Amino acid sequence: MNIEIFEIYHDGLKEKPLPMRGRGVAVLMPATDLAMALQTARRMMDFAGMACRIIIAHDAIRQGFIKTANMMAAALEAEFVAYVAQDALAGKDWLRLAHERITSAQAGLCGFNDGKFAGKLATFGLVRCSFAEAFYGQGRIFHEAYRTHRADEELTWLAHLAGQYCYAPEALLMEVDFRLQRPINPDDTKLYLARKPLFPALVRSVKEAQPALQPSK
Repeated sequence: MNIEIFEIYHDGLKEKPLPMRGRGVAVLMPATDLAMALQTARRMMDFAGMACRIIIAHDAIRQGFIKTANMMAAALEAEFVAYVAQDALAGKDWLRLAHERITSAQAGLCGFNDGKFAGKLATFGLVRCSFAEAFYGQGRIFHEAYRTHRADEELTWLAHLAGQYCYAPEALLMEVDFRLQRPINPDDTKLYLARKPLFPALVRSVKEAQPALQPSK
């Protein structure tokens, strides 16, 4: 296991991670505070309980979590990507437990125990990249029009509607934020509310195009 750092520039990535060719697990951490991200990543690595690559994408230009996550996921080409934040606290075997759950359930998305939503929302999640790409296109794990919020909520609902969601309550990964409520990007909320009524039809169309997309066990 190793920690890799990549810098985001206005013209993209000057150095790209080695692609995983549809294999393995990558932990993807968009970050604006590199020192915090490194501290968090070291604990994640020590507590992962399984082999993985931890990728810190330093977003010094502030292009946003979603664009950065999609950019790195496309470059990595992993089978699974865990999307995490620079201020996340990982519990023992956090990644191994989630990976065992998503593989045994043959699911598309597994929610971590974030200490907040009791599995109803994958604020941090382990996503099977082929599942997300069926909705968003090659290399994307989130809808590209979001900037910082609501993309995880959309992905969670799509997984629920497709019968492809699972939850690993023993896999602790929670945000350490002492603010009671962070402001949510209003444009992201507006986009989410506009798209939410379309989710059932979107799931149906994907299932028709990809009959292999069946409910998880």
